[in-house]
Amino acid sequence: MFCTKCGQEIRNDARFCPFCGAAAGEKIRPAAGGNAGIGSTKGGNKNLKIMLGAFLGVLVLAGIGGAVWHFTANRSKEAEKTVTKQEQTQETKKEETQTPAVDEMAAADETAEEVQKVTSDTNEVVNNRILDNVPKAVNAYDFEDDADGAQAVVRNNVEQQPEAADVTVQYVDGIEGKAVYLDGTYGISLQDIGRIGESYTVAFWIKADDLYDWSPFIHIGYDVLDTGKRCRLWVGQKTDGASVAPILSSEQARDESFYEIRPDGMDGTMQPGAWYHIVFTVDGTRSGSSNNSVFGTLYVSGEKVGEGDVARDVMNVDAPEVFLGINCWDALFPAAYDGVRIWNLALDEGQVKELYQAYGAGGETAEAVDSAEQGEASLASYAAYQDILNEIHGGIVILYDEGFDSDNMPDVNFGSLDCIYNQYGFGTAEEALDSVGYTLQDFDGNGVDELVVGLPSGDILELYTLQNGAAAPLLLNGTYREAYWLAEDDIIYNQGSSGAAAGSIAAYHVTGNGVELIEGYEYTDTYNEDSAELTHSTGGILTTNGSVEGAQTEMKTVDWDTVWEIQDSFFTLPEKGLELTPLSSLQ
Repeated sequence: MFCTKCGQEIRNDARFCPFCGAAAGEKIRPAAGGNAGIGSTKGGNKNLKIMLGAFLGVLVLAGIGGAVWHFTANRSKEAEKTVTKQEQTQETKKEETQTPAVDEMAAADETAEEVQKVTSDTNEVVNNRILDNVPKAVNAYDFEDDADGAQAVVRNNVEQQPEAADVTVQYVDGIEGKAVYLDGTYGISLQDIGRIGESYTVAFWIKADDLYDWSPFIHIGYDVLDTGKRCRLWVGQKTDGASVAPILSSEQARDESFYEIRPDGMDGTMQPGAWYHIVFTVDGTRSGSSNNSVFGTLYVSGEKVGEGDVARDVMNVDAPEVFLGINCWDALFPAAYDGVRIWNLALDEGQVKELYQAYGAGGETAEAVDSAEQGEASLASYAAYQDILNEIHGGIVILYDEGFDSDNMPDVNFGSLDCIYNQYGFGTAEEALDSVGYTLQDFDGNGVDELVVGLPSGDILELYTLQNGAAAPLLLNGTYREAYWLAEDDIIYNQGSSGAAAGSIAAYHVTGNGVELIEGYEYTDTYNEDSAELTHSTGGILTTNGSVEGAQTEMKTVDWDTVWEIQDSFFTLPEKGLELTPLSSLQ
């Protein structure tokens, strides 16, 4: 594409013109005196101290899993990307003369490649990707418009074994492809399950339209109607003063033992209409606190929520009975199931997390369902964040009602409003409030969520954490001539410009110490058209004024080709979108 100010050709993904410093695609506003130029604002000409370093190169995993970033400058590849107008014309003519038959053949080849399904005899495959650390399950049910050998069952009375029935099994959109849907009149019996053993893992996705007292998510066992012999395990909802789900319960009648594992670290409820990934593991080689029990662990959405005792030998029998959505006693309920898996071993915590993450949190997961309501509920635990959001909301309203003047603004980061008004160009306050939003995310893994204010594309305007109960800023966008955005692996990229031939690029990650610089470059003109002053920085902590404290720096003079090669070699990770609650929901 071409810069709308100076007319120079620039990269399609550039956020700022490297020749004149203008934000790519920005509207040129009349300056004082009627000359065309970028409208000046407070902070608009601020020098970017160390907005720093790009994500240069590739992430190399080695040894204990440390990350090393390498810069790769490849002039020859960039040269290959340069196409003259004559070459473009020849390519256009070639495309125009290409026969429909050739186009159809190419399309057919692409379609065949797209639908080619990845399989593995040794490992699980999710979203057409082999999971390196998750072994293949011994039983799997994906319900792709097919029961996968499972059987619809019904129960006419309480204290009755579910029986096969001629029921039309229903299917709905699942977490991956299709899912089986139980409308509350029938359940599913999983078939072809042999002796699993003393150790096992069971995983499944569930989305309940409604939950009742004692709703049976899954029920496993044998001799379940014989009070003197039965052995069983089940996951469901339980009410004893307050509803709690999921609860992992088990019973071994021969020694009159009964055990429960309740969720710890979550609120103990499940939202109707949201997908949850539930996994429980039983390690038959590890004794529980009781001599007659073994050790079990309960996971929800990839996180361990409880552990404790489980009855022995629940699946150490030929052909154990496994039911979804039904048992011999409790009321059936409407729910969808997908991705049911059974292993004859106890997966570890890392394998459970890898399995969950492989699904990509698609569908209406508990994390994504009704983002506005969920966001408000989450904010109830972070009152300090609510004040920040109210200030930003009020600032946007004033910005569009009274004009862009820092004296009108409430106590709010002026740089964010600068970006909203000058970089994104929203026409009205309503448009801005519907487009800008917030989310809570624990970036540093310390159990405290950070507040992110930004756009669904992944652009970040502000980032806060809690310190002694107060909201403490970690990142504040200082001007519309810089940009922060979230990339894969929770890397935060930054690109800034302080004018023609002066700017910076950076890559950060959030740690317990703050927003820490990984690597960065700052460049400026040396008033010599053939050379630039280049500063390379690593380490250090980003401050809210845009500088980095404690960085290791190295400065040298280079030619401009080197600068452009560096710019063409960073930002290797794709942008990661944000699931946001719009600021308009605060009204």
